[in-house]
Amino acid sequence: MTMRLLGLEVRDVRGIRELALDLDADIVVLRGENGEGKSSILQAIEWCLYGERMEKKTGSGITARVAFEITRRSSSTASVELRFALRQSRDAPDVTRRIVTVRRRRDGANESFECREEVHTTHIERTPKPDGPRQGNLFATPEPATPKRTSTVDASEFVDADAEARLCELGFPAWEEWRRAFCQHQEDPRHAILDSNDRSAALASLLGLDAWTRLRDRIESLAPRRYLTQLDSVEAKVGEDFERLMSSKDDAAAALRKSLVDRGVVVDRAASQVADDVRARLHRLGLDIGGPLGLPPAPKVTEREAFRTWMRSFASSALRAAADSTANSDRIERRDTLTRDLRSLRASSARLERAVTRQTEHARRHDDAARIAARCEEIRAELAEREVALRRENARVALLHDARAFLRERTSESLGCPLCEHDAPDLALRIERELARSSGSATEELQQSIGRLGSELEACEALLAENRTLSLEVEAAKQDDDVARSRLSLLLELGPEDDPFGAAEAELREMDAEITGSRGRMDAIEEQLAGFRLEVDALADLERLALAEQRNTSRIDPDGLASRAAFEQALDAASEFATDLDVLARFARDEQATASALRLREVEEDFGRFTALVLPEAKSRQHRIVQKGTAQQLRYDIVDEADKSALAIANQATLSAISFALLFARAESRAASGVPAFVVLDDPAQSLDAKHAEGLAMAIRELSERCPILVASASGPLVDALTGHARVYQLAPFDKNLGVAVRP
Repeated sequence: MTMRLLGLEVRDVRGIRELALDLDADIVVLRGENGEGKSSILQAIEWCLYGERMEKKTGSGITARVAFEITRRSSSTASVELRFALRQSRDAPDVTRRIVTVRRRRDGANESFECREEVHTTHIERTPKPDGPRQGNLFATPEPATPKRTSTVDASEFVDADAEARLCELGFPAWEEWRRAFCQHQEDPRHAILDSNDRSAALASLLGLDAWTRLRDRIESLAPRRYLTQLDSVEAKVGEDFERLMSSKDDAAAALRKSLVDRGVVVDRAASQVADDVRARLHRLGLDIGGPLGLPPAPKVTEREAFRTWMRSFASSALRAAADSTANSDRIERRDTLTRDLRSLRASSARLERAVTRQTEHARRHDDAARIAARCEEIRAELAEREVALRRENARVALLHDARAFLRERTSESLGCPLCEHDAPDLALRIERELARSSGSATEELQQSIGRLGSELEACEALLAENRTLSLEVEAAKQDDDVARSRLSLLLELGPEDDPFGAAEAELREMDAEITGSRGRMDAIEEQLAGFRLEVDALADLERLALAEQRNTSRIDPDGLASRAAFEQALDAASEFATDLDVLARFARDEQATASALRLREVEEDFGRFTALVLPEAKSRQHRIVQKGTAQQLRYDIVDEADKSALAIANQATLSAISFALLFARAESRAASGVPAFVVLDDPAQSLDAKHAEGLAMAIRELSERCPILVASASGPLVDALTGHARVYQLAPFDKNLGVAVRP
């Protein structure tokens, strides 16, 4: 399967307040009764992909019966997010998986459409298996080869028109193809197949045979209208020009002559003769400017219309050629990239230098990390010894206090040791003297020394922490400097031993010089073109002056008007186009016939296979798709074994089976060709009995091996047959406050 639906998030759409569904399964079933929101969830998917095109009264592919509003009535916003994955074949050395997130939002009258694409590429490099057993053991089993995987992720985002264009590039269907070949409503099959105006188009779309029909429609509908509109506008301009010339004053020639003289044009002869001189100068200027740029030479001045066409487009052509020859944009882009990378390298080098300086200064003032760590260990050892001594001293003093208390309780004059009952003369006096001597001086001294050692240890540990922080800063700065240096070296194609600073500065100086020279050449060309434009303006006024002089001497002949000549040319072009249109239409019909014959042979087996799953085997062999050619177009129909149209007398179950077979065959063909394909079914088993519903379930399971399927249906044989093969969501009864919800 090359496509995988991942998830759907809906907020404030139709009766849905907030809903999130995991669609990562071959078959997903939305089970619920009427009014619980099945169609609303499917309409949310349609609106996410196609927006306002599905909101018209007969626009939706899910339901074409009533008009509806997308935004929930108690909210002014709506949003739908649909996620899916596109995957390359697992047999390829590089496994590419595209995660595409499509999001449409509406806030009042504003609507936005976004598409985010994440390309996950996993390169699998298999490790060769060992040639023989290892460690010299003849009976050892060789270790299996472990593939080495390298993964990269590249993300892109598109908005509005760019997002729609990106979906088209990925292979998503147009709106009409979606309606006919991707989704199916409970009553749509009968309407689409039985409607005589739509039957052939529906069959062509479901089978993928309508490409040449669309081409012929565009040829026949768009271009003739454009030419007729052009003819109407040119004809109107002919009348306007004639009326203007007939109503113009006699002093028009004098006004034009004065305007030319004020601009420095010498009009000492007839305007037509001066105009010929200007044309000659324009011809020479065209050779002088266009020759070095490689432009084609100007036509002869005697070829008035060709010369006029060349004159109008020469300036822009020269500017484009000059821009291409200088190629400033590439140099400027490389200069900006090189400047940015050089600035980044300088900043990272400065940070590294500052970090190293701080680390060196810290080592100079407080010794290096090794000495500080050694001192910490010494302090810890000494501190442990002092703590042991303090505990011993406290234990000795406590023992003396216990002995004194014991002796005070004895009444006998002969006192003995409390432990061994041995007589010890003057024992009480000796204990008192020892307690007086050990009245806290030793304990206090030990506690003070322990406090001093603890403070010193904290100071040493603080120095170590500061040293580690400085080391991390130096390491991070060094990594940033290495990355910036590598990026600049890669851009300049330098080796490890080359200096990127010097090479970058040298190339920047060279590019600045080239850009300055290119700009100078462009300025010279633009100065020449400014003189060319002045001559063109003067020629236009001279032509009008010549026409005014002619009008003053004689009446104007409408056939001599320039707009009249343009009208005649437009008529000739329309006649030639009509001839070409007939040729293109015949070509389109021939190509459509060839493509249809090939495609019908391809889908015949799939159509019969899917029909046989829903209908009994005897009925499934009775129907087939045929093409019927006429002098004007090709049409498609479904016939029985007698080659007669089988749809007029077919029952609802047969019609549903035929429509599902067409739908599934088209989806399977798209999936096999590697383009996105998934099927949406809204209450497909409404007109089917239990036997046919079970057959439809078998067809759905078979198709799900190629493309994902989303089914919305009430409880019944179809859902029972799909349970165990699909992820089933049970919709809860609709609550006005909670909206559409899924039972836990």
